[in-house]
Amino acid sequence: MTSKKDTTKFESNIASALSYMVSPFTGILFFAIEKEDKFVKFHAFQSILFGIVVMGAMSLSNILNFIFLGFLLRPIISLAAFYYWILLMWKSYNNEEYELPYLGPIAKEQANKK
Repeated sequence: MTSKKDTTKFESNIASALSYMVSPFTGILFFAIEKEDKFVKFHAFQSILFGIVVMGAMSLSNILNFIFLGFLLRPIISLAAFYYWILLMWKSYNNEEYELPYLGPIAKEQANKK
């Protein structure tokens, strides 16, 4: 896939990588702004879903702190989230449409809607 300028005035790969910066908030911003580039829309929506899942998992670890399991889950969740955050930005910057399990197909479906 070649990089092209989209309605955000960034190259597609830059806009898609930036959509992961402060996930899900930058994802929401890029998904709302971008009207045509399906590559950017895909990564922006996947960023939204990824951010929501990470926030939910961190909240779950806080809840589990009350039964003394949260302190074990939080480092694992944090490391996994950091790994996938870097991976997703890297893949999108390199013009790859990397799909996360379960979340990727949902993002692709939303990006292809008009």
